[in-house]
Amino acid sequence: MAMTINTNFASMNAQRNLTSTQGSLNSSLQRLSTGLRINSAKDDAAGLQIANRMDSQVNGLKVAQRNANDGISMSQTAEGSLQEYTNILQRMRDLSVQSKNGTNSDADRTALDKEFQAMTKELDRIQETTTYGKGEKLFDKLNTGVDFQVGADVDPVDVAKVSKEDADKVLADVTKALGGINDTEAGHVATAAAKIGKGTGTAAKLTTDEAAAMNKMFNTTDFNTTDDIDGAAAALSTEQKATVALAAEVAGGIKFDGSVVKATNDLTTLKAKMDAAGVESSALEDSNVINVKVDSAALDTSKLGDVTSIAGSETAIQEIDKMIENVGAVRADLGATQNRFQSTINNLGNISENMSVAKGRIMDADIAAESANMTKQNTMMQAGITVLSQANQMPSMVSQLLR
Repeated sequence: MAMTINTNFASMNAQRNLTSTQGSLNSSLQRLSTGLRINSAKDDAAGLQIANRMDSQVNGLKVAQRNANDGISMSQTAEGSLQEYTNILQRMRDLSVQSKNGTNSDADRTALDKEFQAMTKELDRIQETTTYGKGEKLFDKLNTGVDFQVGADVDPVDVAKVSKEDADKVLADVTKALGGINDTEAGHVATAAAKIGKGTGTAAKLTTDEAAAMNKMFNTTDFNTTDDIDGAAAALSTEQKATVALAAEVAGGIKFDGSVVKATNDLTTLKAKMDAAGVESSALEDSNVINVKVDSAALDTSKLGDVTSIAGSETAIQEIDKMIENVGAVRADLGATQNRFQSTINNLGNISENMSVAKGRIMDADIAAESANMTKQNTMMQAGITVLSQANQMPSMVSQLLR
């Protein structure tokens, strides 16, 4: 190789290698100081993007766990108040049984009724004053349903484009909600609904099949073939009318044999009628949401009456028994919901843990490897500086040729 003064090839080569060594050393120092393998996008662009997405998931899962705990707290608040509600009903039943005894005078029953009425007012007060959070009436809120976000994402269902599998699940849920009526019975309900829809003053009567279908759907014996249609209409509550409309929609184009769900699987109209009738299906719900709902009708005290007479006492006993059963069912639902929330929390914790580990595998620095690299690059730096020093002295050697 020629010996030159203007271009020091050895020095340039030493400088380039030294710069590379310095960069590697700086990278190891940064990773060791932060504990992260990826400190900026230049370290691993794809890895950083994946890790950020995982970070959002982990944070969302942690918030979802808190949401689920809030669900447990709200359910416990409601269930706790219903415990006292049940205790009061038991006391009222005792008063009713005591009042029905023939040894009591009218004055005795009047005295018993004073406590009975006071207990009735307390039941209403519990329902009205039980609150949660900002002081909202808890049972009013639960009556309309409360949605708890227990997932990190949102996965809304497009009711206009439902898969065949989900549509079949919806039909099964609707069938169950309508008392297990089949397609033929749904048709009878639809016909009965059409008769009722004609309004008052008509002389139409329900057929045997229509009355049977209505009774099966509502689990009653209120409908028969002897009453005129005005009687049947009067027997329907607002909720029952919505249920009849749902059955009519089913009979209008949706089969229960699972063979179809309208050509496009568009359940928009059906969903609207399901909402009106208070019928739900998990196939049409966001899987990241748990809905908690309590039927406030179970807490209605309007039929309890009084215990000032034997007949009144007997009615009170019967109505209280119904209420105790209904309140028990509500408490069972709330208890089951609390257990569901706890299972959700456990699952969210497991997912969060594993997601954090996966993120760590991408983001975290290997301390052992980085320490080894730092030691290596330190040694290389020292050697590089020594070599560069020697290389920088090479041009001065050319002067020896000029002597």
